[in-house]
Amino acid sequence: MQQDVKLTREVSPYIKKSWTSTRVMIDVLIALLPVVVFAIYKFGHYSLIRMIVGIAAAILTEALIFPMSQRADRRAEGFWKKFISRYKNFNSLNIFSAAVTGLILTLQLPSQISYYVLIVGSVVSIAIGKMVFGGTGNNIFNPAAVGRVFVALTFASFFSYQGVDVIAGATPLGALDNMGIAAVTERYYIVDLLMGNIPGAMGEVSALAIIIGGIYLSVRKVADWKIMVGIVVPFAIFILIAGFAIAPGHAFEFMLYHVLSGGLLFGVVFMATDPVTSPLHVTSKLLFGLLIAGLVVLIRVFSTMMPEGVVFSILFANMITPLLDRIRIFRNRFNWQFAVTYGVSFVALVLIAYFGAGGTF
Repeated sequence: MQQDVKLTREVSPYIKKSWTSTRVMIDVLIALLPVVVFAIYKFGHYSLIRMIVGIAAAILTEALIFPMSQRADRRAEGFWKKFISRYKNFNSLNIFSAAVTGLILTLQLPSQISYYVLIVGSVVSIAIGKMVFGGTGNNIFNPAAVGRVFVALTFASFFSYQGVDVIAGATPLGALDNMGIAAVTERYYIVDLLMGNIPGAMGEVSALAIIIGGIYLSVRKVADWKIMVGIVVPFAIFILIAGFAIAPGHAFEFMLYHVLSGGLLFGVVFMATDPVTSPLHVTSKLLFGLLIAGLVVLIRVFSTMMPEGVVFSILFANMITPLLDRIRIFRNRFNWQFAVTYGVSFVALVLIAYFGAGGTF
């Protein structure tokens, strides 16, 4: 007996659980709590006010733009009723997803950042990073990353960090690039990087708080741990190899400082794992992670303009995600084609990291 099968068309994020997308957004907010609490503890009420402003600006921007993409109810009479009818599909997902974007953006900024810069960043994140693509689930770039790059390029002079031991205003990563590993280790210990006893962006200083959030997301299966491992492990290997050329005798410390400082862990846990902008398959996720890891190393080792590079790398990888998902031979298949592609890329990046940093035989 033949049965009729009803097919439904859905859009991302593709969540293989009986959860709603709203529940996923709430879990992300819960995972961000350790980071938020530490930011308030370290930077005071200034950080809390900026988080509230960033979230409010993001939600308001989404609410204002949302009706432009909706059709009015034909049965509604009068301008206002027709306008209000455009909000019939506006729900809790719109609010929580915008709140997540606003909060993630804010946590990547200094605690004393101008409210003007913060609001502009939130507006750009929602308007350009998400709504211009059709709203939640249709964006190809991480919205918070779009806003972060925009304000970094447009308002670079507004970025100044406060902390316990500011070396000419530099974060540990910036000091590492300017002064070398030996000088930095005298001022910042590994435990300082873990606990957040360093200057930096509100949400990026405490590696421990970020790791706690990452564990929560992995346990709840909201974020894929394979993406996290697929970025951090190759990055640690590449930067360690570069360390043998840049800081002989201190390569391991060089690697730890690069992993634990800056925005690497925050970007890996809360941005690269975004289910909307990351690949669907295990093999494509590993290639996605390798791409991000390699780009971050290249930017950190070779760029003289910026010591970071995480957000730029995530945005570039987001652009490649549709291509990775369309390559059939990589769809969850650990075959020889995947092994050759990953292996050759890995070896090439190792060689670039070592010899490009000045290493010799």
